[in-house]
Amino acid sequence: MKRILFLLLVSVIIITACQKKPYNYFPPEPQIYYKGIKPDTVNFSDTAAYVRIILEFNDGDGDLGTDQQELKNRIYIKDSRDTTAGDSTFTYPFPYVSANMRPDNGSLQGSIFINLGREYFARILPDSFHLAMGKDTLTYNVYIKDDKEHKSNVIKTDPIYLSF
Repeated sequence: MKRILFLLLVSVIIITACQKKPYNYFPPEPQIYYKGIKPDTVNFSDTAAYVRIILEFNDGDGDLGTDQQELKNRIYIKDSRDTTAGDSTFTYPFPYVSANMRPDNGSLQGSIFINLGREYFARILPDSFHLAMGKDTLTYNVYIKDDKEHKSNVIKTDPIYLSF
């Protein structure tokens, strides 16, 4: 009898100790995860050239993508060739996410695709050395902010190779 009681007690302890957090538990600060770039080379003679930065994100309180007019800039991108003191070279609104696309628990997760055309690489002109070589290399640092101004982690892209 003591043995059965002991096994029952151990079973109850094991079951209660193994309770999991909710499946989609995320902190209130947004988090982004770098998934890659495609392609990694831009030729300036190709007027249709672009690079796609691929990210995944999550936000525990889901206060991203709430601006229906998409007027508030929430995506921040810094070109590694930009030596100004600011922490971003380009800013963009976070795409609006309608209420019917949001989970019931309030958290939000998804993917972001940022397409940067040739004109984004030309905004910061290469120095004379890189112009003479006909090549340049850059990376981007990217982060997002939610409606409460919580800043996500900063990711760095793989190198992007430019040819002139």
